[in-house]
Amino acid sequence: MTHTKLACCLAAVLSLVLALPAIPSAADTVILDSGAQLTAPILAQCPTGVVLDLGHSVLMIPRENILAVETQAAYDPNEPDPQEGIPATHTLQRT
Repeated sequence: MTHTKLACCLAAVLSLVLALPAIPSAADTVILDSGAQLTAPILAQCPTGVVLDLGHSVLMIPRENILAVETQAAYDPNEPDPQEGIPATHTLQRT
């Protein structure tokens, strides 16, 4: 990996971390070539790898170690609740 590509990727991640801290993100899964699975929000995807948000730190995983990336859509507060309008099946009664 060249220093220029790494610096570009890290600059992109840093700008995302600083500019978008309040956006809710989905839990994505990165499947490694070892079979391990890491589930965390993806901050950035670069040609050299994927950057995961681990909460207090970030983790850069090189592309050559990744078998697959499974992403989930982020929560959108403007979308209607799929449970809304479905009647409850049980009612609670005070005894």
